[in-house]
Amino acid sequence: MKRCSLVKTSLVGLLALALSGSALGITADEILGEVEQQSFLVGGVGDVASTIRFSFIGEEATETYTVRVFARLGEGDAPDQVLLVFLEPELISGTMLLFHIDPVAEKTRMWIYLPAVGVVRELVGEELEQQELIPGTGLRGEDITGGFAYREDYTPELVGEEELDGTPAYVLRLLRKEGSEAEWPKIMLWVHKEKFLVLKVEMYDESEKLSQLIEASDIREDDLGPMAYRWEIKDFTRDLTVVVEVLERVKTEIPDEYFDPQKLPELEIPQGS
Repeated sequence: MKRCSLVKTSLVGLLALALSGSALGITADEILGEVEQQSFLVGGVGDVASTIRFSFIGEEATETYTVRVFARLGEGDAPDQVLLVFLEPELISGTMLLFHIDPVAEKTRMWIYLPAVGVVRELVGEELEQQELIPGTGLRGEDITGGFAYREDYTPELVGEEELDGTPAYVLRLLRKEGSEAEWPKIMLWVHKEKFLVLKVEMYDESEKLSQLIEASDIREDDLGPMAYRWEIKDFTRDLTVVVEVLERVKTEIPDEYFDPQKLPELEIPQGS
């Protein structure tokens, strides 16, 4: 009788293990770890040049910004350096933003060059903390080279699998950790099962209302690896849609002067292919 009870208990235990994430070969935390290795807009290691277009679609008008991005991406804990040059609109064409990003010290330095003034200025303190690449996107310098970094602020749970437009994806529920200052208390995340690219993100506010939706598309495999070339970001609180399109991404050699703040006024920037 005792033997039967032990066998039954063992079978129940094995069944529970088989249904767990560990038995499936990957856990929610491991998935997030893979996600953080994927860049949002640039990607790869070494020198990368990209052209990116941001379109802000509101009720009355659409505004478009196109930027040329030159990135020197360090491997592991090595620092990243990123230069953004605005190509359009014409009013701000030639404006440059330079970032030196230290992932170990978790510190970012930023300089801005305004061609109309001809002066390079470093942003510090509150001015640096509040500076967005383009007002309204919520994107900062580290977002260009980094990915979706959620592990520090959220506890993940693998809740299932789904297909998005025929692509198999892991579905994760992320709950904000106690004491975290992250904006969203809950995030739902869809992750490509093979490439670990983020395919869809839902952000929920304190009242469990969907506030923002991010969807990736046009996934391509180029010389630098897989990446989504198009993102659509819907902000339901402001009735605003932002479309981010990667027009070009190539591995290249970038001169050291591109990452020297004192040399910014002297640079002649190629427009890309």
